[in-house]
Amino acid sequence: MALKPLLSTLTLCLALALPSGADSDRRIALTYDDAPRGDSAMQGDERVEMLINGLEAAGVEQAAIFVVTERINSPERLARIQSFAGAGHVIANHSHTHPWLRNVTAEEYLAEIDTAEMILQVFENRRPWFRFPYLNEAPDIERRDAVRAGLAERDLFSGYVTVDTYDWHLDSLYQRAVNNGERICMSGLRDLYTGMLVEAANFYDQAAREYLDEVPAQVMLLHENDVAALFVTDLVAALEADGWEIITADEAYEDPIASVLPDTRFLGMGRVAALTSLAGKPGPEFTYLAVEEDQINAAFEEHVLGACNTTPLTPAPVSVSEDNERLCDMSNSGIETEYQIDELILKPENAEAAFNALREYIPDLVVQAQASGGNASLNHGETGMTYHNNLNFLEGLTLRQNALLEQAEGTSGPATDAFCEFLNTTSVMD
Repeated sequence: MALKPLLSTLTLCLALALPSGADSDRRIALTYDDAPRGDSAMQGDERVEMLINGLEAAGVEQAAIFVVTERINSPERLARIQSFAGAGHVIANHSHTHPWLRNVTAEEYLAEIDTAEMILQVFENRRPWFRFPYLNEAPDIERRDAVRAGLAERDLFSGYVTVDTYDWHLDSLYQRAVNNGERICMSGLRDLYTGMLVEAANFYDQAAREYLDEVPAQVMLLHENDVAALFVTDLVAALEADGWEIITADEAYEDPIASVLPDTRFLGMGRVAALTSLAGKPGPEFTYLAVEEDQINAAFEEHVLGACNTTPLTPAPVSVSEDNERLCDMSNSGIETEYQIDELILKPENAEAAFNALREYIPDLVVQAQASGGNASLNHGETGMTYHNNLNFLEGLTLRQNALLEQAEGTSGPATDAFCEFLNTTSVMD
């Protein structure tokens, strides 16, 4: 089952400006650059497996994987790209060595593309798409037009983006913190990641509505990195909660703007940025959290480094069945006897500390459980409790936590319904 942690305050605030539920004209595809990446805080094989499993769990039928072919330098890395293709995702060209167009001639650049195309022929689910490394498409008009002509001669399509993000920068901050042995609030990292990406999607959606005749399907730029693998289900949940429909890359690239090559050098933030700039959107307005490194740095320091900032929640010291009945308005007979969540967290003497511990450590437990095939354990010294649970148990903790947070705000809605449905349909042994 997909995990459904509480969405970030940032994401929820962004959602207030837009209607809930997926709108037919708010469509977005997920695309991942720079595969296959090397080992980082996560092993490369582990990261790809987690990303593929997360896409499946989130119901993403097809993402696009843009490959730097020089990095396919071992059987293991070859197998990673094959695993993406085998899972139904499409494979496309991101050059052989990932050069800046500004640093080479058009002829050298096209030779890079040719080398990558030759290597990529071995993969199923290939698409004749090329994405410019660094989105560096127009260092000058001459090279822009020469490469465009070369792509047309090769029957290659420009795998453009419409939602530019610096997810790579957030991942680099995470990697540095891990390497330095710093304490990391994983729920804060999750909320920062999902919040800034939803904001980016909304930024370009609003720009298109203000400056273009039609609202295009959006194509989000992401990278095959650790934060993408850790939080793909959370990202999809956040986008869908904000009214976005996740579509395939094939569908996105059938949009009418796919045939438009903007006559501008302002192409480094994607096609919607280029088109809306030509339509009159002022350059200084192209700013939002996901492309501002200083702001990402500040948000990471405030919300991710160190212990999680949580609002203490102390549930009433009631029995297991009484508390679930209060949450779900159900009879005791409707509660699975194997469900042990409340026995862990509803002890009056440690309820507050336990709740804070759960809010901080659930993401870590999830990662540990996924990496180990379903089991995870954590001893939290402050509460004197040991959590040793499977993924269903962890999801139950998360859903129950969200229901309590929702009811603490005086409402009983989707979070409570999700928890109650879980209780009715899932048997979980501690």
